[in-house]
Amino acid sequence: MANSTAAMIANTDSSQGVGGRPLNTHSVESLSDPSAIMAAAGGHPFARVFVAGLAGPHGYRLDGGVAWRGVGPVGPVLIGLGAAGFVDSARATMLFAPNLAWRDEPLKQRVEERLGREVVVENDANASAWAEARFGAARGYRDVMLVALGTGIGAAIIIGGELYRGRWGIAGEPGHIRVVPDGRLCGCGNRGCWEQYCSGRALEREAREIVSASAVTGADLLARAGGAVEAITGHEAGQSALAGEADGLAILAEHGADVALGLGGLVNILDPELVVIGGGLVHLGEVLLAPIRAAMSAHVEGASRRTVPPVVAAALGEQAGAVGAAALARTLVPGS
Repeated sequence: MANSTAAMIANTDSSQGVGGRPLNTHSVESLSDPSAIMAAAGGHPFARVFVAGLAGPHGYRLDGGVAWRGVGPVGPVLIGLGAAGFVDSARATMLFAPNLAWRDEPLKQRVEERLGREVVVENDANASAWAEARFGAARGYRDVMLVALGTGIGAAIIIGGELYRGRWGIAGEPGHIRVVPDGRLCGCGNRGCWEQYCSGRALEREAREIVSASAVTGADLLARAGGAVEAITGHEAGQSALAGEADGLAILAEHGADVALGLGGLVNILDPELVVIGGGLVHLGEVLLAPIRAAMSAHVEGASRRTVPPVVAAALGEQAGAVGAAALARTLVPGS
């Protein structure tokens, strides 16, 4: 899950890939205003809600992220909405969201009633993975694992070029594998879940712990937060690492090693040809990815006798959810 809500229109013109250039997105206006979408979706502050409006065969197309092209005055005819949590097989109801208050939430119905347009609900990680497979870092690969590191940890599995949803539609939740018995309390109700040690929130916690343990060791981080430990977030840790500061690099090295521990287990189970890292932490690039790659082989069975899949950053970044929501909505609704 992302650290803040995002509601976007996505360019999903299949004839152009994603426009043949870096994807442009634009905050949705009028009918699909972000505040209206969030009001319709329940207003939860940590909901990862991506919205993609579709109008006709080519959807919304953007010019430099600002000007609309080829879109009639009626606005979108279909809305693809990606949100974090268990989505039922009808792509309509949020069955459960560990970090939100959604329990059997009729999200499709709620948004349709308020916006007057057909809505397709999708798990946010599934939407991101589909976008990366169609237009991004996983294009051309058939067996892919996407792991989204944000407020929590989301994931999606592509097998044989198709999203694997599991029998009940909720496959791909490794963030709640328990890696530390009786460890930190998780929003799902259990303790010691992987996302409590490898998510964006975990990065924030690790940074504060370092500074609290030693003001000397954490001097750079403390300075970035204006001298207040409670003001330190994952952002400060990331910026410190990107600036080459010892504190930030040490935190990201440990964080990456913890991510690698979980990824190694997933590779042992799924044997993917590619692992894509997405979510809010992906902007950290190599300061996050390099430690993951360095540590992952140690957790992959028989690593010297097999192909260990490459670990790459999501090419569409945090915009992948919007792209995938649009693309999946189109495939699930005939005539869209």
